[in-house]
Amino acid sequence: VKVLSDTEDDDGPELAQRFFQEAATTSRLSHPNTVRVFDFGKTDAGVLYLAMERLTGETLQARLQTAASRQEVLPESETADIADAVLRSLAEAHAHGLVHRDLKPANIFLHQTVVEEVVVKVLDFGIVKQHDASMTQAGKSLGTPTHMSPEQALGDPIDGRSDLYALAV
Repeated sequence: VKVLSDTEDDDGPELAQRFFQEAATTSRLSHPNTVRVFDFGKTDAGVLYLAMERLTGETLQARLQTAASRQEVLPESETADIADAVLRSLAEAHAHGLVHRDLKPANIFLHQTVVEEVVVKVLDFGIVKQHDASMTQAGKSLGTPTHMSPEQALGDPIDGRSDLYALAV
């Protein structure tokens, strides 16, 4: 369950609108490599929530950190398999006119199934953007700077190619 309880600051209305957009958008995505959203809403206390499938495993960020601590790199085949799964998830989102805008190793999850199989899941469509709609105010740039495409960092119009740039990074 993802919760967002502090929506009373200056960005509150925009933050809540983005949260509900994430929930509505992600709940429509059904690719096996995209985290599934089952329910979303707002509690009586004003807490926004998003109920998603339960995942077991680790993020790609954690996997990379473990490998680095052992002075190892991920095998090429594992890297290719992860990238392929992420591309499949993004293909569905892009086909719906959606751009993730914050694709990074912390938002890629290596879900361990009960049969010892790893399924890659793309997480956190929290700042997803529709090609034809924007809730970002002028001068604001959403995402993680180290993974942003140049056009995204500049606040210029973006499309699915920005996600591909982030995946390559």
